[in-house]
Amino acid sequence: MVTLFNVWTIWWNADRVSCCFQNYWDAPIFWPEKGAFAFSEPQPLTAAVAPVVWMFDPVAAYHVYFVGSLVLNGVVARRLIHRWTQDHWIAGYAGALVVWLPLILQQPELIQYAPLWPVLWQWDVVLRMLDRPIWTQALELGFAWALTFATSIQLGLFAALILVLIVPWFFMSKKGEGVGVWMGGIGLGTLLILAVGLPMSRILSPHAVVRPPEVVTSLSARVGEWLTPPPHGLDFYLGACHGIGGRCLNPGWLVSFLAVGITAAAICRRLQESPLRRMVLFLAAIAVVSVLGSLGPRLRVGQVSIWDLLARVIPPFAAVRSPYRFAYLAQLTILLLSALGLLGVRTYFQKILPGVRKGVLSGGIFGVLGLVCLLEVLPGAPFLVVPPDYSRPPGWARYLAGRAPANTVVLVLDFPVPGQLIEYEPTVRVMLWQPVHRCWLVNGYSGVFPAGWWRLAEMWRKKPYSEEVCQFLKENEVRFLLRPPTFPAPPRHLPHGLTATRLFVDKTGWEVWKVE
Repeated sequence: MVTLFNVWTIWWNADRVSCCFQNYWDAPIFWPEKGAFAFSEPQPLTAAVAPVVWMFDPVAAYHVYFVGSLVLNGVVARRLIHRWTQDHWIAGYAGALVVWLPLILQQPELIQYAPLWPVLWQWDVVLRMLDRPIWTQALELGFAWALTFATSIQLGLFAALILVLIVPWFFMSKKGEGVGVWMGGIGLGTLLILAVGLPMSRILSPHAVVRPPEVVTSLSARVGEWLTPPPHGLDFYLGACHGIGGRCLNPGWLVSFLAVGITAAAICRRLQESPLRRMVLFLAAIAVVSVLGSLGPRLRVGQVSIWDLLARVIPPFAAVRSPYRFAYLAQLTILLLSALGLLGVRTYFQKILPGVRKGVLSGGIFGVLGLVCLLEVLPGAPFLVVPPDYSRPPGWARYLAGRAPANTVVLVLDFPVPGQLIEYEPTVRVMLWQPVHRCWLVNGYSGVFPAGWWRLAEMWRKKPYSEEVCQFLKENEVRFLLRPPTFPAPPRHLPHGLTATRLFVDKTGWEVWKVE
């Protein structure tokens, strides 16, 4: 269902591009709520595939955005590694690993976490600042930071926290050289982010969005999950992986071993003082912070939850529902470190192997280890969701498109119990046909549900067509009811002088009723 909702998000962004982003936050769901688009990840970067939506449909745009994100992840990762190693083979290998980042392929429905290339761009700029700071890098960092928030607000928060915690320590070793450039980039990025952050804050503040502690804890990683490699990786086929259930956050044992090895070499100064050593320590620090962050409220110092303390100090973290998603950044850094570890292995064998064939032998070892690492992060079985076929809209959608004026308010007679979000699939599928029928919906689905919707749904479940719900229909000018076959039909005469008339029934049994 998350996949389908993200398809709808892509459509809404494309629709607003065609209107120059007019009324961007007033998505046509949860009528009469204003600013309903702020209740979930807006993902404005998906506007980049608006032409695909216009030429084809939102489903095609979803695939283009997902595959394009993977390709860009690999390209930017390759550029980052090549800049500091000057080795095309290692850089290409790192790019290939990042394209196959396990968590992205395990959860392709979370398309907002697929574009990690803005984060990689941030890290690339920071490493260049630490090497030779120039003021143009502030512009790069600002745009990269803003693009990260444009992919996902939560991913942007995670990446920002890491930069603020880690980068100052590296500038201290440079005696503060480049701090001004770094702060300038953060300042520019913050200004750019305000274009999205301020409206969202204004809309969400009356709703006091705070996640229930038990939900946040359940969506936090456990230490055991970091010891479980991908369920479809090489370990599984060799009979060594048993943790198929739950989250498998370990990107692979050989990958992790190479990452730990190159980090240990950098800490023990087996790597000479160089930008390469700095990059290894920088990526290792990010990996440690990300793994700890993924534990969420489970990470405690005595009786103090670090996550709860963080949520009090930085209020946006109180709205974070899934701390385990820090693992996207942790896996990313581990994969990059493993590529550098493989470089270290090849360099080591080039030094110790005798004879003129040592280049061939070390290259062979590199090839075998690299292939095993790639096989270790094999993608799992595809995540299958039946998308809507926009060339064949359902009968009720065609009827509303032909008979209901644009922006007419429709109520879907479907009211799931709170907490049973999987039951919202019928509502999400009605949302997906909004490009066809162009009606506003009283219903909706999002990361945050407004309290008014829960109250209305409870009234409908308790007593359909009661005086209270009919008063809502009248006051909010709801003109059509969309009734699935499982919901009781309305009587002809309703309270408050309303009448209900059945206008259309499609072949699946869905009915369109008019209220007047």
